[in-house]
Amino acid sequence: MVSKQLPYAALIKQLSTEIQKRADAALQESDLTMTQMYFLGALSHLPDRTATLKELERYFRVAQSTAAGVAARLEKKGLIESLPNESDRRVKRVRVTDAGADTLHHAIETMERGEAQMLSPLTADEQETLITLLRRVHSALRQEEGGCPCP
Repeated sequence: MVSKQLPYAALIKQLSTEIQKRADAALQESDLTMTQMYFLGALSHLPDRTATLKELERYFRVAQSTAAGVAARLEKKGLIESLPNESDRRVKRVRVTDAGADTLHHAIETMERGEAQMLSPLTADEQETLITLLRRVHSALRQEEGGCPCP
């Protein structure tokens, strides 16, 4: 029988809150939030580093206003740029700029240092087990919601 001091969901929520707080603090030097870093990362892995806001809304499962707000802040910082869509002016496409790619690279290095510190109490095998289990639960939840399985 598994002994638990907190319900799993409460523990995961507390971990998420702490990780978010630490990540946002670490990313301040890059003038990014964790959400902005994730948007840059998602765009950077797409062909031509380009997507529509609607595609980003679906990928991140956020409202149109949220995707538009994140994109507007990134564009103001010069990390993404808007592209015209000749076939439909209502569709907004955005692309990561070279400055955005450089900022993302620096932010990823910062996040990797933070993750290493956070996971330092665990052995390498324990870290591998943790990530495997977290991915399995996450994937199951995404499929249950009708979303795409995550890598």
